Amino acid sequence: DLNIRNSTTLTDIDLSALRSVGEGIDIGYDSALTALDLSSLESVGDDFYISGVDVLTEVDLPALVTMDGDLEISDDPSLIEIHISALPAIVGGLYLYGGNDALTVVDMPEITSIGGDIDFQANLAITTIGFPALTSAGKSLQFRDNAALTTLEFPALTSVETTLKAHACEKQKIEEGSLTIHSDRGSPMISKPVAFLMADLGITKSLSRPHVSNDNPF
Repeated sequence: DLNIRNSTTLTDIDLSALRSVGEGIDIGYDSALTALDLSSLESVGDDFYISGVDVLTEVDLPALVTMDGDLEISDDPSLIEIHISALPAIVGGLYLYGGNDALTVVDMPEITSIGGDIDFQANLAITTIGFPALTSAGKSLQFRDNAALTTLEFPALTSVETTLKAHACEKQKIEEGSLTIHSDRGSPMISKPVAFLMADLGITKSLSRPHVSNDNPF
């Protein structure tokens, strides 16, 4: 691991020759840090966190091509720009949230795949979030409380792989293939489109008996 945390006097991190970190990187709560040079970094073997760095204005990772965990940049109130120009994929999720109040630029033009969540929350100044090459996300896309956001641009996105069924099963601890939805016999619930949708999702449909509105199969 590379762990640099909780320094009140550290102003400059120069790791310009560093090419690979076998596990994770955690840079956090270094309140005086103004310069971070990881210009040769190509590979990170686990999660990468930059959080709680009060005066850092830019994150630039021009050589990064392998990111085998989550990438989280959060609670950095002076951060304006993020540039990760060569990275083609993130194995984990991408999380930008919680106090990146000045962030306006997120530049990741080569990313085609993100294996986990994409979560942008409470980035108050950002107006546009765009990933021009992204084709697939492994879990959810969440954009919450970004007060100035006007534009989402994902022109190549074709797949968000986690379905409603998978979310429900995970949240409620239901084994895959055992999910049942019970309803009365209202018109939408007995329609063919709903029946076909449930069949496609592997959900068992349960209906009340005719004229028994409070029927309960459990």
